[in-house]
Amino acid sequence: MRNRLFKLLLAVFAGMAVYYQARAADKDPAEIKWGYVTSTAYYWDVFAAMDKGFMRRQGLTVSPTKIDAASQSIQFVLTGAVDIVSTIPDLVINAIDKGGSLVIIGNEVTKVPWALMARPEIKTFADLKGKTIGVSAINDASTFLLRLLLQKQGLKPGDYQTIQLGGTPNRYAALHKGAVQATLLAQPADFKAESEGMRRLGSVDQAFEGPAIVYVARKDWVKANGDKVVRFLRGAMQGAQWLYDPKNKTEAINLLVKTIKASEADSAKTYEAYIERDKVIAVDAELPLNHIENYLKVRNDPEQKNMDPNQYVDLRYQAKAKQEGIH
Repeated sequence: MRNRLFKLLLAVFAGMAVYYQARAADKDPAEIKWGYVTSTAYYWDVFAAMDKGFMRRQGLTVSPTKIDAASQSIQFVLTGAVDIVSTIPDLVINAIDKGGSLVIIGNEVTKVPWALMARPEIKTFADLKGKTIGVSAINDASTFLLRLLLQKQGLKPGDYQTIQLGGTPNRYAALHKGAVQATLLAQPADFKAESEGMRRLGSVDQAFEGPAIVYVARKDWVKANGDKVVRFLRGAMQGAQWLYDPKNKTEAINLLVKTIKASEADSAKTYEAYIERDKVIAVDAELPLNHIENYLKVRNDPEQKNMDPNQYVDLRYQAKAKQEGIH
């Protein structure tokens, strides 16, 4: 009887602690400046965590900054304009190799779902011979991965031309206007292009295994704000779990419509692809080290000497966030 009473009291005190922690968090939440690149579905987990109050329950206020181009994201985090940025792994690897004091703290998008979309007259990969393909930047990861996909389909770099256009909105516009015959598009821009008669040839994840987007921060900031890092990752994990709960499907689709101004139809197709079919959004921010190794192997850099993925990541905070549970 005494044992049962003791356990009951423990449960009551634990509940009171959670209640007062939540009240304190609501009253005076800590701020995290978070950056993301252009309006795509890649950041759906954080959007959900902010919209549904999961970040606030972690005692955080997330101040978002939309960055126009992925190439600018590294500068934003290095200068302190943002504390944590969601960006492309290759950019981070390159910055670290050049002396940037950055570290990958978790995974957000588990695979590279960039779709190769082409003009209606391009019916097969072979039809791209002699044609112009729009890329984000000539020497960034998306271009290397595009080449992997094309090589798998029998096309060599000399068989086509590439032109640098910047982010997904610019590439979509160039394809729509016929300035290029094909380009890689993120979701839901690919569905929009498809509804306008563009042809889907394939996607990068058919040729490469690795994340599209990771969470990145400065090493000194992480060291000084470890608890905030854990809470941010826990909030993102809770956002992802909310997305994967089937009962939230309609609300999740509406959230994407509201957040990135996508159509309801394109958002529904993105939900089907990202959540129901391909599990694109990371559930618990886990990042297999061999996926970082894959980036190191495909980088077109003759000076790449460091092939140890541990030099680029610090997953202790992700592990702690997962171990402590999502609440």
